[in-house]
Amino acid sequence: MSQKQTLSFQAEVAQLLHLVTHSLYSNKDALRGAEQHRAL
Repeated sequence: MSQKQTLSFQAEVAQLLHLVTHSLYSNKDALRGAEQHRAL
């Protein structure tokens, strides 16, 4: 793997991790909101 390919791959992995963590936190917030709503 060349240096350019390695950097490109690392950038893609970083993007993927960002998307995964963002979606997990978004879902967590949505679930927390649903629990609060149910408690009312």
